[in-house]
Amino acid sequence: MQVALDDKKKTLTITLPLEAPGTKSASGKTEIVATTRGNKATEIMFDGKPITVGLTAYVKPTA
Repeated sequence: MQVALDDKKKTLTITLPLEAPGTKSASGKTEIVATTRGNKATEIMFDGKPITVGLTAYVKPTA
């Protein structure tokens, strides 16, 4: 996972590798395509504190 903070644009950019093929979620209702696998602390600081990221990107199966 890569995280970048742009103070000028006031943006936080998070880059995660895609999982190909995706994996089924624990419930089996969705397919996970990218995840941090829980909360991950970063070295990026905001107001003097490290930013923690927790992210799951998924798709719903077609009916």
